[in-house]
Amino acid sequence: MAEQAQGTYTLDSAPKPERNIYKGNYLIIGLGVANMPTFEGSKNQGIFPAAGIMGRYHGISINPRTAGVAIDLVKDPEDSRIGFTFGPVIRWRAGRGSNAKDAVLASLGRVKGNLELGVTAGIQIKKLTNGYDSLSLGVDVRWDATGKSGSRVISIGPSYFTPVSKRQIVGLSSSFDFVNHHYSNLNFGVSNTASAASGLPVYGGRSGLKSIGVKAFTAFDLDGDLRNGGFAVGLGVGYTMLQGSAAQSPITVMRGKRNRFNLAAGLAYAF
Repeated sequence: MAEQAQGTYTLDSAPKPERNIYKGNYLIIGLGVANMPTFEGSKNQGIFPAAGIMGRYHGISINPRTAGVAIDLVKDPEDSRIGFTFGPVIRWRAGRGSNAKDAVLASLGRVKGNLELGVTAGIQIKKLTNGYDSLSLGVDVRWDATGKSGSRVISIGPSYFTPVSKRQIVGLSSSFDFVNHHYSNLNFGVSNTASAASGLPVYGGRSGLKSIGVKAFTAFDLDGDLRNGGFAVGLGVGYTMLQGSAAQSPITVMRGKRNRFNLAAGLAYAF
C-alpha cells in the first residue's frame, strides 16, 4: 500500500500495452496495517488499521495522505512534462488518550483527536530518468476544522516515484512539518495543573519545525502487470525525528521517544 506525502503520482504505460487503466479514469483502494506510536513522541507502539485511496476522474486526481486524502483540481494536459496541483486536503489527527501503561502521561489528561482541513499545492516534473517516473514538490496547509484549538500544520516535501518493471513500482518521499504554538502547546505543552498532577516540569510549546520524516514504499502487482489493474501488495517503511519544541518537551524527553521507525503493509485493488 503506497502513501504519497505530497504531489500526484502518474503511472504511464510501456509502448502499446494491451490495456492500461491509468490512461483514463481509475481508482485504487488499499487496506492494511501500520506499526505506529500511540501518539506523537510516545515510546509505545501499536498496530493500527490503515487505508488509502488514489485515482483520477476526468482529470481530477485523488491522492492519499496519512489518515486523509487530497484532491487535485488542476487538469494538466495528458502529454505535459510539467504539472501543477491545487485543491483541498483533509486529514484525521489522532490525539493522546489516557495511557494506562504510563500513569504520568495519563495524569496529563486526554488530548482529543481532530479533523484537519486545508489546501494543497505543488509542482510535478515527469520523465526525468525514464519515460514513466516523476518528481514532485508540494505543500499542505491544514487547520483544526473545529477551530477550538487554533492548531495549524504546514507540511512541505519532495517525492519521487518510478516503475522499475511492469510489475513493481517504488517511491521515496520526505516531509518537513511546521506547526504554530497552539499545536505545540496542545500536544507537547505541560500546564501548571498538568505539572502538579504529573510531576513533569511546566513547559510551553513553541512554533516552528516539529518533525522531519522520510518514507519509502514499493508495490508488486499480483498478476505481473500493473497496467491492467487488479490486486497488488504494498510495503512501506518510514522514519520520523521530532524537532524543536516537540523534541524538547518533557513529554518526549522524560516519558517518550524522539525518533521512530514505522512499518506498513497492505493489499490494494486498482480498476
